[in-house]
This record gives sequence, C-alpha cells and structure tokens, in this order.
Amino acid sequence: MTAYGSCGPSPLLIVSQAEAEANSRPLGLRMAMMTLRLLEHWCEHLGLDRDSALIVLATAAISMEKFTRTELDPHLKDIRIAMPADRLTHCNVSSIAAATGLNRETARRKVQSLIELGILFSDSRGSIRLSADYTRRVRTSEMLRQQLETLVRTSNDLLKERIVECVPHAPDD
Repeated sequence: MTAYGSCGPSPLLIVSQAEAEANSRPLGLRMAMMTLRLLEHWCEHLGLDRDSALIVLATAAISMEKFTRTELDPHLKDIRIAMPADRLTHCNVSSIAAATGLNRETARRKVQSLIELGILFSDSRGSIRLSADYTRRVRTSEMLRQQLETLVRTSNDLLKERIVECVPHAPDD
C-alpha cells in the first residue's frame, strides 16, 4: 500500500474493502456529510429549494451523462460555452421524476416553474434542458471549486483512515 500523500504520477484511488467494512459507521457518516454539503452548495449556488436544485442537477445529468463516456470537444469542456442542443440526450419530466424520486406531478409542476424562471428550457419536441442563457449567467466556477474542496477533504480523511488507498497507475497505452 502506498503511504498517505505519496501517490506519485498518474495515481489511482481504490477502496480497501476490509477497512471500509471495519469502519462502515465513520465511512457512512463521512459520505452523508459530503452528500449534504454538496447538495447545500448546489442549492445555495442556484438559489433554489432542494427539490428544484435536484431537478436542475437531474436535467444536466440526464442530458449530458453520455459525455462522461466519450471524449468531449475541447471547446465544449468549458461550462460557460453553450452545449449545442443536438448534442444532448432527450430529457423529459418522467426521466427527471425517476432520477429525483419526486412524483411525476410534483416534477412537472417544478419543471414548469423552472422554465418560467428561465433556468430550464423545453423545445418543440418536449425535451428539457438547461437554458443556455442561465448557464452563462450564473457563476459556476466558484461553486465547483467549493465542491472539489469538499471532495478533497473527504478523500483525504478516507486516505488517512486507510479506507481509500492511493496506488500507482500506469498511463494508458
């Protein structure tokens, strides 16, 4: 096992199953605290209640999740650049309700409210996406930095507790 803080080039974090099981209570607590903190950042950043923030997050995740599995054009990696609508996956009220756990009527009502606020946009096919004007208007960089700091703090705690280990990772050939 690599010592804490000496991950070396191209490190990979892995879970130590034995330590995770032996420390499941503190692990569960750390994960709960991180999840709540991340959600708090989103609600604060978006200026929305929890359910509305979840809908915005679900819309982004549903419509753009495929970009986590494929290479994204370099100019589209910047969140300030509008994503062309034809590159997005179809997203509707039913998929948002399923992703958030909200009942369909509550999701529909909140989506409509978010459309009226200019946060979401619905096209002629009924596909819902984040409004390009809104994504350019909000300052996301600072909030994402806060999110990363929360992730790093939690990861460092899990590394110290040896629940997560840092191992060398050879670059892909």
